[in-house]
Amino acid sequence: MAFVPWSASQATTPLTAPVTAPPADPGASAATAPMVSAVAAATATTPTIGEFVLPPAGSRTVTLPGAPANATSVTLKVRGRWSWKPTRISVCAGETATETCKSAVALTTPAQRAKTVTVTVTLPATAKNRVTFYNADASVRVRAEVQSYTTPPPPPAPAPAPTKAPEQPKPAPSATTTSPAPAPGAGSGSGSGSGGFANAGSTGVPAGTALTTHSGDLVITQPGTVIDALDVHGLVKIQADNVTIKRTIIRGRPLTSSMALITNELGRYRFTLEDSELRAADASPHVSGIIGNNFEVRRTEIANVIDSVHITGSNVLVENSWLHDNLIYMQDPNHNGGPSHADNVQIQGGSNITFRGNTIEGAHSSAFQTTQDRAAVSGVTVTNNKIDGGACSINVAYGSKYGPIQGFTVANNVFGTSQRHAKCAIIAPSSNTIANTSNTWVDGTPVQVSRG
Repeated sequence: MAFVPWSASQATTPLTAPVTAPPADPGASAATAPMVSAVAAATATTPTIGEFVLPPAGSRTVTLPGAPANATSVTLKVRGRWSWKPTRISVCAGETATETCKSAVALTTPAQRAKTVTVTVTLPATAKNRVTFYNADASVRVRAEVQSYTTPPPPPAPAPAPTKAPEQPKPAPSATTTSPAPAPGAGSGSGSGSGGFANAGSTGVPAGTALTTHSGDLVITQPGTVIDALDVHGLVKIQADNVTIKRTIIRGRPLTSSMALITNELGRYRFTLEDSELRAADASPHVSGIIGNNFEVRRTEIANVIDSVHITGSNVLVENSWLHDNLIYMQDPNHNGGPSHADNVQIQGGSNITFRGNTIEGAHSSAFQTTQDRAAVSGVTVTNNKIDGGACSINVAYGSKYGPIQGFTVANNVFGTSQRHAKCAIIAPSSNTIANTSNTWVDGTPVQVSRG
């Protein structure tokens, strides 16, 4: 997972509440790009800010553990839990929680449950390697882990020999700069994390990849186009067959209606996505990760969106990828002012759909949801994944038009226990057969299908 500017993986209520810090300067070149240290990978233990209690309208200043004297930013994994009602937490540079920082909410904790987000905080010299946590609404327990620090770059190395530039689609980018993709950990060459499941160290842009910034939407119209090592500040719209996107970050842009970071005209054009990151820089109830079908995804991280993968038809493979930290809005305009229907995977129709070797977690509604809203669903295989979250993690619904889903196999998966309905890993109507084979909870006990 490469370093990205600050983004909140938990939206707040009302709609306008999510706020992000200004993005990194797109004009920085590779020679002046900051250095990012992956702290957890470089030390025996992850530097941790121990859990403390924040009262409502309260703040606490802490000194960042292990911070380099010249650190210019810090990336933290922040957890809040056990508030009696949802509460908003901000993370501010220095010893003061300014009104501007208070409004830039990093995390909204759900009532009586835990929520974790990753945030990056810019550290000016006046911060003296300190941050202040501010809590708005209800008493909450807060804990944080340091993921990385950014420091100024070393002197530039001698210029390398010229190499062939990555193939660029038409039209040409409106503005380009080059910056390195820093180390997320072990890189993504293995295709899976420790224990065989995808994680931050095995997904995303490989360490050391030099990225070229593309400002604006990227529209691909040439069949066989290969997009390699871009940092896209816009949407990717695929309008040609057999497109390959690899080692690329796609950040999106502000949206006023439903759209995805990648679209292929609802499956009309086939594409492959590898070793990449889809993370919305502009939190919104309108943004999803991928919408369509007829694609393959490998070793890719998708986060900070409503639906990670929204499937509209047949022929989909997602493997060794990390789908996590979905957005949730309690007043979502796309759901008549009710809560967002946030799923890691929503399947509206199609067959030959496979998910294997992934980590799928952090969605409010479900990890997998079938609806048959567009067409009959059949031939779905979910194997060897780590799955958690949702009201129930796998929610099989088939509606009244097409009847029970045929050929739904769930096998050899490990389920976490953070479902909103306790121990509800798989739920399906009694009329729908689910091939539930060798699925276990994290403690090794077998998973049963709930009927409802």
